[in-house]
Amino acid sequence: MNPNETSNALSSSQVQLAVLQKRTKDMIRMLQQYHQLLRQRGLNSPMDAVDNLAKLDNKLTHVSRSLGDTQVQLRQLRQLASTSALINSEQETDAVLNEVMETVIRLTNAERGYIVLKNRETGELEFRTARGLSASDTNTGERRIVSASVIHQVAESGKPILTDNASTDRNINSSDSIINFALRSILAVPLKVRNEVIGVAYCDNRIVRGLFKKNELDLLTSFGQQAAVAIENARLFEDIRGKLASIEAMQTQLYNIFASITSAVITINRDNYIIVYNEAAERLTGNSTAMGHPLQEVLGNVTPHFYKQIESVQNSGQQKIWAEQFESEGKMTY
Repeated sequence: MNPNETSNALSSSQVQLAVLQKRTKDMIRMLQQYHQLLRQRGLNSPMDAVDNLAKLDNKLTHVSRSLGDTQVQLRQLRQLASTSALINSEQETDAVLNEVMETVIRLTNAERGYIVLKNRETGELEFRTARGLSASDTNTGERRIVSASVIHQVAESGKPILTDNASTDRNINSSDSIINFALRSILAVPLKVRNEVIGVAYCDNRIVRGLFKKNELDLLTSFGQQAAVAIENARLFEDIRGKLASIEAMQTQLYNIFASITSAVITINRDNYIIVYNEAAERLTGNSTAMGHPLQEVLGNVTPHFYKQIESVQNSGQQKIWAEQFESEGKMTY
């Protein structure tokens, strides 16, 4: 997927998020009206669902803004379209990391390399993927990987490190790994999104001195910025999928709740289209396919006064309780 296609995919995601936010807000209003109705009748009802939907609405807003920021950054990085096509071709984080790692090795001709990412909750650097590292190169208990001092230096400063002889470079903090592994050439760049370091891409060579030059540094630094965007995109897509699953679960729970209510419940949005329609409502109206249809199609036999009352509630935001007689299956009912 090239930058233009990625941008279109993000725009599509934002449209989907806007639809989800609208539905979430509709459900919040619906539940608030339902709670008010219960209180009017002297009944108590938990507000957990409303609170959870409000939190979800805030998270969707945050994700939408993040996607907007990512679109701007993708436009700025179109000069690296040849590499962005590789790193933006997958949406799963692990797949993106593998593509980034392969590209780092290919761009620098490094002997080995690895990527660490910051845990978004703890801020700790976590080993995610590597090439050319054996089991003996890694302490699996503590995940203390080679040249950890270099990684922490890049992560803290937000600046890349390039050396042609790590064992004698005074600009690099001394560490056992540099000495023990006799590292010669080292190149490490920060992975940044909106000036925030989310991880570090590292590569080295234990034999060749001066393998990396300024050209490799500039290339990998630019690539690192785009790779960070791709990784963050993958994380955002995973978050969106998780939130979509949560919304679907909430919708299922809401439908189960309304299905258990013995009274007929019909909920409409601002355009008077039905968004909730329980079994009792189906029995009352004799219509089992009302979901997504205008209310007028389902309750066409009520008086104009009924729809004036509905409009009054929508405009004022205040609840009303009234009786309305209408014909259903040849009988008059309320």
